[in-house]
Amino acid sequence: MGLFPDDRVYAEYTSKAQDSTEKTTCANLKAANMQNKAKFIGLVISGVIAITCARHNFFLHGGMVNMIHGEKFNLTDLALAGVLRFLLLVRHIVLTYDIACQYEKNLVKRFKENFIGTPFEHLGLDEVVDRFLCLVPKMHLKGHIPDCQYEYSLNFTQNVGRTYGEGIEGTWAEAKQAGGMTREMNAGHRIDTLNALQNDWNITKLQNLFSSLFRQLTNARSQARRKLEFYKGQSKLNGQVRVEKWLKMSVKPVRKGKHVESVYRLKEDKIPGQAQIYRQMLDAEAEGTPNTNVKTPVSQFLNNGLKIQSTQRSIKANARKRDQTDADKTALAKQRASLRGSLKRWREEQEAICPSVLDLVLEQQFGHPEEERLFLPSDLSSAQHREHQLEHLSECEMKLRRGEANDAIRSLRTELRHLDALWEMKKKKANHNVGTERNLRGLKDVHNSEEKVRRLATKYRECRHAMLALGMSAADAKGYPVLEDADMYQKNVIQPHALGEGSTTESWLWVFGAVGSLSIAPQAPSI
Repeated sequence: MGLFPDDRVYAEYTSKAQDSTEKTTCANLKAANMQNKAKFIGLVISGVIAITCARHNFFLHGGMVNMIHGEKFNLTDLALAGVLRFLLLVRHIVLTYDIACQYEKNLVKRFKENFIGTPFEHLGLDEVVDRFLCLVPKMHLKGHIPDCQYEYSLNFTQNVGRTYGEGIEGTWAEAKQAGGMTREMNAGHRIDTLNALQNDWNITKLQNLFSSLFRQLTNARSQARRKLEFYKGQSKLNGQVRVEKWLKMSVKPVRKGKHVESVYRLKEDKIPGQAQIYRQMLDAEAEGTPNTNVKTPVSQFLNNGLKIQSTQRSIKANARKRDQTDADKTALAKQRASLRGSLKRWREEQEAICPSVLDLVLEQQFGHPEEERLFLPSDLSSAQHREHQLEHLSECEMKLRRGEANDAIRSLRTELRHLDALWEMKKKKANHNVGTERNLRGLKDVHNSEEKVRRLATKYRECRHAMLALGMSAADAKGYPVLEDADMYQKNVIQPHALGEGSTTESWLWVFGAVGSLSIAPQAPSI
């Protein structure tokens, strides 16, 4: 089977077709103008472009052309045309290409103009490519800007299964072994050799296809069971009404100006946080909610209490630091003094809103202010709520705790991404020989980020514990699962996927419940 086009067709096409290489605006990949042109000096042929089957990775008849001074779109078009002439009746075609986001821009126009006077002119290939779906292979997609990662993703496209689009990279690893031999050959001998090598690849692939497909099918069945259970769990958690609504939504990405919108793209600003719920509660109290006869609104009192608890957590973490310097100890003393003043003012508000609780306050042992219990409703039992008439405060605190937990998870996810980025920067070869001072400074940034992750995890766990103490139902508790250390992991979004990463399932931290995917309307508590 011949892979290369006729020499006469190739010469006529390259002499007439315009050089259509376009500067890529998002991909930092070795394609098109991103290559080092110096390596092409003295070369007549700089390489080949090939079209292979994305499913089983067979080289396709007529789908290989020689490159002249690098990869150009018009040469890719010629290789593509050589394959498409046998696929004129195929209705749905998906093309994966490292820089598909740039390649597809003038694809139809190039096919209309560049093939005039060639054997492809009257085949209607421009109509075929007009119904193309261009996507980026999964590994290369991570080198593109975020918008491309939704618009050109195989993961978010229907009817492509688990196709990953990177199969051709394996063929190059094998074919490049012949590079030392073919670079010294004349044109005809080189093409004959490459045809023989790629046909041998196809025959070998065909002979081993059964065992390869059987292995993949066995793995797919195992993965499908786990993914299905994961999907059922999320569907049950979010309820039939939401799931049915989501199923009616279009999964196709929509470009609005320079921004791409997708149902798979998390809009974190829609997650109700503590500040938003606090504002809603203040508005509700102003309209006549109970306890408006006191000077300080209940929501403000509780919100200040939650802020004090956050300060207590921070001071506790600072107090646990080892090898504290005199400056650290001085800063800690100032923080404790400031917290003591805040506690005193807050106790005055507490006396006005729930005076009977002060008896419990006086019974505790007073030491450092960060160890002092506030005696919020979450610090008391349900019997004590009734005894001190704290039922309304308990309901209000539950609402604020939900927002605080959402804030903690949102910040935790952001910080985990930040930590990943810091580690990637630290691992770069360019940062290996930068001197001790800079290395230590970079390591300090990593340690600070790790400490922030621990603090945010503690904040969420304490919020969840408080919500359980306030009587959170079992159904609501599923929306705020237990946070284990193993859950604080995400797949690397900066570098391409690691081996085996596609078979792992990320924790609830990234996908589950109110903190992961719901909008304000279904999440915001009724006030």
